[in-house]
Amino acid sequence: MFPPAELYQWPTGYEHKPRLVRELLRFSRLKENLARKGFVRAEQYRVLEKCATALWLKSLPATVYEFGFRGGELTGLKVGQVDLKDSTICLDPGETKNEEGRTIRMTNEVIDLLKQCVAGKSANDFVFTRDGKPVLDFREHGGRSA
Repeated sequence: MFPPAELYQWPTGYEHKPRLVRELLRFSRLKENLARKGFVRAEQYRVLEKCATALWLKSLPATVYEFGFRGGELTGLKVGQVDLKDSTICLDPGETKNEEGRTIRMTNEVIDLLKQCVAGKSANDFVFTRDGKPVLDFREHGGRSA
């Protein structure tokens, strides 16, 4: 690796008359995919599952735990993306970190919970709601389970 002083000399050498550097190397920056950390272990999830009484507080962690969705992928999930007949959740292109869409087959536990979450809602409504409003950040709950 070059020392920082040499890095700053490259543009000057290119602009010098006569040129001291034939051409500048340009590097495009790649999009970083940061590794996720802090996964919930099975015993931790079971404790959370037992303590949760509100439907959204049961169903949101269950869906995250089963499929590894990112928080933003689920808090923005609309009823129209949940297909109860095919037992799938469809994340559209542009809604995931890598911008690629994907379809996930639900487990029986998640199907049972999401049936309750989507009951009586239209296709454009949010799946996870609390008091009729979308759950945008489950941390706002403050640790209470009701």
